[in-house]
Amino acid sequence: MGDLLRVCNNLRSAKFVYAKTMPHIPHYYTVGKNWEDFDEFIFTATYIFDHGLPQIFFKNQTEPRNYYYYQGWRYWVMDKKPKDAAIINREREDIRKPRWSKY
Repeated sequence: MGDLLRVCNNLRSAKFVYAKTMPHIPHYYTVGKNWEDFDEFIFTATYIFDHGLPQIFFKNQTEPRNYYYYQGWRYWVMDKKPKDAAIINREREDIRKPRWSKY
């Protein structure tokens, strides 16, 4: 199976939970330790990190974060290194627009 297909399957099958403590930024998250295969979680986080678009969304964000777009969703990892990732976030891509992007 190719890397892209593998990541798409992982993102489609992951259980995402609504982040109810942040209603001002409506998004969902999946926790790596809850995945059946944590290595697949790290593989997916690394793919998002390596293939995402560097963008800035928040006023206090000083460095761009890589956002990966797939089927109307925007995915991102909060950690600086994907191997340290604990969660993957997602939101509908039409919710917010980046304030800066290289692309």
